[in-house]
Amino acid sequence: MTQVLLNGIVSGLNIALLAMAFSLVYVPTRVFHIAIGGVFAVVPYVVLQGQRFSLPTVLSVIAGLTIAVLLSLGCEWLNHARLERKRAPSAVHLVASLGIYIILGQVMAQCNHCAVFR
Repeated sequence: MTQVLLNGIVSGLNIALLAMAFSLVYVPTRVFHIAIGGVFAVVPYVVLQGQRFSLPTVLSVIAGLTIAVLLSLGCEWLNHARLERKRAPSAVHLVASLGIYIILGQVMAQCNHCAVFR
C-alpha cells in the first residue's frame, strides 16, 4: 500500500513539473511548445544510459541536464527564433514543435535498438 502511495506522489509530481514547464514557456511566448515533452523524455533516457555505462549518478545527471539545455537552446535557435523573425503565426510554431517532438521520440526509439546502447 505504501508503494502505491509513493508511486502516485512521484507520478503526480512528475506531471506537475511538466505542466509547469509548459506554462513557463507558454505564458511569455504564447507558443505551446510540445517539444518540451520530448526533452522531458530524453533526459531520463540519457541518465539511464549513463548509468548503464557505469558513470557515477552525479555525472549521469549532469549529462542529462546538459543535454536538456542543449536541446532546448537548439529548439529555440534553430527553429523558433527563425519562425519568430519571419513573424510566423503560433499555429506554425505548434506544428514545428510537434515535428521536433516526433523526431526526438524517434531518435530515442532508434537508439534503444542500437547495439551500442544495450
